[in-house]
Amino acid sequence: MFYPSQYEGEEASRSIFYLGATPPQQAIPAVNFLRDQGIDGFFLVGTDYIDPRTTNAILKGYLASQQIFDVAECYTVHSQKDWRSVVERIRRFAKGGRTAIVATVSGDANVHFFRELANQGIRSSDVPVMSLSINEAELPALMRSQVSGNFVAWNYLHAFETPENRAFIAEWRQFTGRPDAVTNDPMEATWIGFHLWIAAVEAAGTTEVDKVRAALGGRRVAAPSGFTVQMDERTHHLFKPVMIGRIENDGRIVQVSVTEGLVPPDPWSPWLKGSNRPLQLGRAAGE
Repeated sequence: MFYPSQYEGEEASRSIFYLGATPPQQAIPAVNFLRDQGIDGFFLVGTDYIDPRTTNAILKGYLASQQIFDVAECYTVHSQKDWRSVVERIRRFAKGGRTAIVATVSGDANVHFFRELANQGIRSSDVPVMSLSINEAELPALMRSQVSGNFVAWNYLHAFETPENRAFIAEWRQFTGRPDAVTNDPMEATWIGFHLWIAAVEAAGTTEVDKVRAALGGRRVAAPSGFTVQMDERTHHLFKPVMIGRIENDGRIVQVSVTEGLVPPDPWSPWLKGSNRPLQLGRAAGE
C-alpha cells in the first residue's frame, strides 16, 4: 500500500509506504514559521478524531520543550456548522498576546469556521490561521469565507515555480482537458508513489511483492516539485521538502517559505508521551 496523505505518525508497517507528511514535516515547521513571525500563543482547533488529537498532543509537547505554554485546544464534530462559541473562545484567548490558530479542521466545516472568524472580526493580520488540512482543492469553496492572508503547510504547492512543476501542471491540464485544473499535495504524493513503484519493479526485474519491497528501500525519485525525494528504508516514510504557503485574494496559495533540502520523516515523535518505542517493521497480525 502507498499512502498519499499527511498523517499523525506513530506507526510503521512493512506493508505500507507512507508518502505524506509526518508532524516533523508539516506541523512542527508550521509552528516554527509562526514563531518566527512573533507568535507566542497558539490556539489548536481540530475535528475530533485521531489525527488532530495526536498532532496537537505532539505540538503541545514540542511547544513546552521550547518553553511556550500559552496553548489552548478545542475539538469539534465532523461537518461542524455552529462555530460561535469556539470563535468566542479564540477571541478571548487572543487578547493575551500575539496569537495564531493552528487548524486541523476537516472538510466543509472549514467553510463555517472561517466565516465565523470573519463574522466576529478576527482578521488574518491580527490572528492568522495556519491550516494543516486546506489545500488547493478546497479553496474554491472557501474564497467567500475571507480566508486570504492565512497560511497552510504542505510538502508541495501548485504555485511552486520550478520547470518540473510547470511541466507537471501542463501534463495534468492536458490530461483533464481543463486549462485551469490545479494540482495539490496528495496528487503529487500519489505521483511519487506510482513512480517509486515503477522504479522498484524495474530494479527488481519482477512485480513479486517481497522483491519490490526490498527495492523500494532507500530509492530516490525526482518529484514534480523539482526536489528529489527519498524513501527511508528503515521507516518506509519519505524524506520531503516543507513549504509554507499564504492564501491570496485571487485564490492561489503562494509559497512564503521553502526548505533548502529534504526534511527527515521521523514518524515516532519525541514530544509525545509513550512514543519513544523502538521502530519495528515486522508483520502485523493478519498481514
